Amino acid sequence: MKKIFIITLGLGLILSCGKKEKKLEEIEKTPLPQISPEEIKIDTIAIKDTFMPKGYPYQALQRPDPLKPLVGAAFKGEEKEVDLSTLKLVGILKGNKGNAALFEGSDGRAYFIREKDKVRGGYVKAITSNEVIVEITAYGTPIEVKYSLRQEE
Repeated sequence: MKKIFIITLGLGLILSCGKKEKKLEEIEKTPLPQISPEEIKIDTIAIKDTFMPKGYPYQALQRPDPLKPLVGAAFKGEEKEVDLSTLKLVGILKGNKGNAALFEGSDGRAYFIREKDKVRGGYVKAITSNEVIVEITAYGTPIEVKYSLRQEE
């Protein structure tokens, strides 16, 4: 009984392998259809929505959401305009990406300001090794205001 099963299985494998070779030869002979890139339409939005869902609902139940950032909205691209008239220039930092000015407020808070940052009524035009030049537009006319470091003796 086992011998008949093994012989039948062997013959089946041999015969089926021969048929596959004929099919491969037929497939190689058939020409491929020519498709231009304009004819291929892929719905990338549907693919994106499938693999990247828009968000996950979180039910807090009197707990903070662990997926929300702890830092405020100031780091999300919101720019606050600083009033430099109430600040004191403390130092100028030199770096690879340009100079930055360090101002100190009356409450002791530090403000780092770079070139082209917005300030109240204008923007920071330049930061040199010992001064900060701010261009303020008042009544349609640009005015340059210079903040210099004080030399302590």
